[in-house]
Amino acid sequence: MVGLLEPTETTPTGRRLFDEKCIERIRLIKKLNDSGYPLRAIRELFLEGRGDLKGGK
Repeated sequence: MVGLLEPTETTPTGRRLFDEKCIERIRLIKKLNDSGYPLRAIRELFLEGRGDLKGGK
């Protein structure tokens, strides 16, 4: 999911941590992908109209 989600935190050992809001985004991305949307199209949707879903920043 490169470019779709940023981790909430990264530990010193490189482990990526996600908060509940990020987990909800992951679920949405998975549902869209399972419905036939390619990840590239999902990324474009987030960048075009739903920037708040990209990473919450």
